Amino acid sequence: MATCYRHPGRETAVACSNCGKPICPDCMTTSPVGMRCPECARQTTKVRTIRAAGSHRGHEATLALIAINVIVFLAEGSTGRSSNSATSTTGC
Repeated sequence: MATCYRHPGRETAVACSNCGKPICPDCMTTSPVGMRCPECARQTTKVRTIRAAGSHRGHEATLALIAINVIVFLAEGSTGRSSNSATSTTGC
């Protein structure tokens, strides 16, 4: 069985979810992604947003598809065609 890297006399079956070092219950720090060793618990993860990443690719394709749909919608409206053709029935 592995021993805690900070307390060599303590056996443990738990490892840090970040670096994999074996840690004892006294050294564990609970995090949303599992147990972490004290060194990994001190590290912070940089939060990146889409705007901060500068990822604006794909905007052009979306705008082009919207423009095409608007043009087709206006073209259908200007032709005056109706898909609901009224039929008159004459009774006997």
